[in-house]
Amino acid sequence: MTKLGNDIFYKAASDAFPITSAPTESQTLVGRAEMPFPPLHLNAVIDGSDIDLSWDWRSRLYAGSILPGSDNSPLGEAALEFEIDIMNGSTVKRTLTATTNSKTYLDADITTDFGSMPDDLTFRVYQISALVGRGYVAEKTISFGGAGSVGAASGVGAAAAVGQAGIAAVGAASGVGAATGVSAAASASVGASSGAASASATGASVADATAAASGTSTSAAVAGLPGDGAGDATGSSTAQAVGASAAAATASSAGFGAALAVGASAAASVGSAAGTSTASGASPVPDAVVSFANFQLPSATGNFTISTSTLGGKTPKMVVFCLSNAEVSEVGHGVTPEDAFHMFGAADGTNQWAAAASTESGSNNDRRTYNTTNCMIVTDGVGTTYLAATFVSFAANQVTINIGTLNAELYLKRGFAMFFAGADCQVEVGVIQGETDGAATKTLGFTPEGLLIGQTDRSAEGHVDRCSITFGFALNDGSATQYDVARDLGSGTGEARVNNKAAGLAVAPSPHTCTVSFSGADVTATWSAAIERDIPYAAWSFGGHLTAKAGTITTPTSPGQVTASGLGITPASALFLTGAGAVNTTVAGAGFGVGWLTAAGGGSMGCLSKTGYCSTTRLNISNGADFGEFEAFASGSLTVDFPTADATARLLPFIAFGT
Repeated sequence: MTKLGNDIFYKAASDAFPITSAPTESQTLVGRAEMPFPPLHLNAVIDGSDIDLSWDWRSRLYAGSILPGSDNSPLGEAALEFEIDIMNGSTVKRTLTATTNSKTYLDADITTDFGSMPDDLTFRVYQISALVGRGYVAEKTISFGGAGSVGAASGVGAAAAVGQAGIAAVGAASGVGAATGVSAAASASVGASSGAASASATGASVADATAAASGTSTSAAVAGLPGDGAGDATGSSTAQAVGASAAAATASSAGFGAALAVGASAAASVGSAAGTSTASGASPVPDAVVSFANFQLPSATGNFTISTSTLGGKTPKMVVFCLSNAEVSEVGHGVTPEDAFHMFGAADGTNQWAAAASTESGSNNDRRTYNTTNCMIVTDGVGTTYLAATFVSFAANQVTINIGTLNAELYLKRGFAMFFAGADCQVEVGVIQGETDGAATKTLGFTPEGLLIGQTDRSAEGHVDRCSITFGFALNDGSATQYDVARDLGSGTGEARVNNKAAGLAVAPSPHTCTVSFSGADVTATWSAAIERDIPYAAWSFGGHLTAKAGTITTPTSPGQVTASGLGITPASALFLTGAGAVNTTVAGAGFGVGWLTAAGGGSMGCLSKTGYCSTTRLNISNGADFGEFEAFASGSLTVDFPTADATARLLPFIAFGT
């Protein structure tokens, strides 16, 4: 042990390779065998304004070390000590210490770290060795969306009185930690009744299989150690696997764990299974998320991943991309002979589309394109493909695309991605094929609650002359609310506007707009003229668990704050269309943008004449004419602060997502 941290030197020799010829190798002694095993059964429960953290430790010296350490397990360390890292994405916000297998994360520290009680908490636990310091890490993300239900679930203790191991396992699935009170024999019974419940863990013990049911998401431990496959119960029907009743299985399979997503407490589920009285119900907890992430294109082709920690470990179901030719946040980019462009795309894992329009600086070359074989596409002003990317995969917190074509002119261009995720979220990416009479209907796989539309005034895939593009939305909330921002340039000159329609240019040379209507799963696009135009869309439904509400704000003509009220929800995020002026008013030589705001930040992209612009923190409107920053989300309202503003009042339609 005295040599820990030292380098040792050695040679490997054989009869055919004498030691005099062998190279000298070195190895630093880090004491890996002395590192404590990762803790198990990590849990976090809101207690008033604090959060109680708990876990089970494991002994390196106990023959059954894949089971939690207990009072009669040899400690194997100088003292029982732990360090707990409180995480925000990849950032360690705070490190706590403990000398037992629990720790209270105090209200004052929570406020300092997050401002208020977070919806989700990710924390890491290390057991400490006096010889080598931190042991192997265990990490877990806990959702607090149904804190009231978890509290009610503390009555799951009744399950022990019922004496059914399967029901006790349901208690563990609630994240209440009832499994810690289940004896090894009971755990073995659960394992036996589950029919190899340990399938959720690689080589895990019975206790680890039970642990996989606890909490709400991503239990992680270092691979390769005995019993490390603590596993991830998210999205699985753990209660059903251990032979609990159908009612309990429903509670556990909701993706949040133990009835949280179905509006009943864990105790209510157990009560139903055991024939005992039910606990009071709780409000449904949404398993639907809309999240945003800024990105910057790479400088080489190949796979490219866009990720965000704000999805809370969820795997996206749909992504919408917004990209311009800007490179530096809040610095306009217009360089001859480069092209200024808007690009929008979408993918749902099965279908994809991309739409873009470009105009070349220093010339009159303009071009628009769209197809359903890419999720990103950009051509220059004469139709040469500068960017082509296809969807590859979704994974927790991220999407991966493959960039097959990337011209150096597009290296490091900036944009943002909009993610839709959650068990309650239904999505569909597709195209409403245009009809010659100007009206076309498509039946989706579900009744949509809203659509995002990226459209280039085309009735067929491919590229043609003229820079024409629109981005808009329509909500199926009974209000017929829809808006789009549009831009049209020909021979180097053009105009832009905001329309109170879902799509359309309404500018020269052929004014036309499109109204979207809903009837069940049928979506109808009706143009103001008998023209044939395709409508690429990204549709969603949250099953009533998350609500999208539309509104508008108008930029002030001097610095100040603007509030939109009467939304009927408390927003968590908002997508903005940043137009050129007042609604249904054409502005010559203008452009438009799209941006997002949350309490954690924002981002935007856009194009004005032949100059692209963006921001990685806020709304950049008309290349710095106005800047909009998050000020507040409150019940029924959102407030945007404009630290800078010019003399033009611009309408900014938005969709707010919240509950």
